[in-house]
Amino acid sequence: MKFSDLTREQWTEWRPYLDTCLLPITGLTGLESPVEAAERLGELRDWLDLVETPFHGRVVTYPAYHYSSYGTSDREDTYCVIQEVVRMVKRSGFKYVIIMSCQSHISKENLSEADLVVTPYSVKVEDGKSIAEMIETQVSQMWNSSQTDH
Repeated sequence: MKFSDLTREQWTEWRPYLDTCLLPITGLTGLESPVEAAERLGELRDWLDLVETPFHGRVVTYPAYHYSSYGTSDREDTYCVIQEVVRMVKRSGFKYVIIMSCQSHISKENLSEADLVVTPYSVKVEDGKSIAEMIETQVSQMWNSSQTDH
């Protein structure tokens, strides 16, 4: 469910069930042509569908964080900002935050505040399962491991 699909009344009523925020990271630098930017956004949209569709009713997709620093040394600043966004989203009431990106430099190591970081580079297909099945397994494991930690 997208954040913009919720009314104030729905949010109040459904808040206990909508415990997971999906935070997309586009990773644009500003150097992309309009065509390249559209391609990146389309790729991320397709990737987001792998969580939004099977977990509709529990996951709320927030607006994408579009721009990140170009140079490797400047990425630390971007990671700090995203980490702060994750902390604030949790403070607003979400128990879990999943970051999704199609960028190779985005990882759980860089964004430790997130409960799960999913990228095409982090999902390894095993036992003949599809990427969608592997992502569903990762999300379910995140929820289940949290329940057993308490």
